[in-house]
Amino acid sequence: MTEQQDDYDLWLIEFFVQKTKEHMDGLESGLEKLQNRATALFGWTVTLSIASLTACGTGIAKNILPLAIIAGLVSILLTLTAICCVIVLYTKKWKYLEYTTEDIKDFDKGSKIETLKTELVAQNCAIKKNTEYYKRTRRFIRLAWILFISTPVLLITSGIIYLSSL
Repeated sequence: MTEQQDDYDLWLIEFFVQKTKEHMDGLESGLEKLQNRATALFGWTVTLSIASLTACGTGIAKNILPLAIIAGLVSILLTLTAICCVIVLYTKKWKYLEYTTEDIKDFDKGSKIETLKTELVAQNCAIKKNTEYYKRTRRFIRLAWILFISTPVLLITSGIIYLSSL
């Protein structure tokens, strides 16, 4: 190989290493945004769950069965929403690039290009796992929002059914 080809190969592998690092940073930034949304939603669901449980208890205490049932159903939806938020917030299976002494021994000490190729392979493995985890987390936050938004729909529908039965 010529020196010019070696320079190009080195530049190319450094370029790909940098792009994969940027991709990992983007995934982590996206994960942080999802967790921030889950934190905000969790605060609302806990507050509204307490209110709906209180309404359910009041309905039971005053023998107002429709109120107790509706408030109980709302409480269930909100509790499921809170569980989805907790899953998003507390089950982080994020993979970082970590090198052990064995990994370092395996690096080809004679070639920067081969060392960078090894790093690129490790980064691609981490990206694959992190992308799977990010998609899973995104599904849970979407489910949480669907459950949360279905709460007023349940309330309105139940109210209409109850009022039409009077």
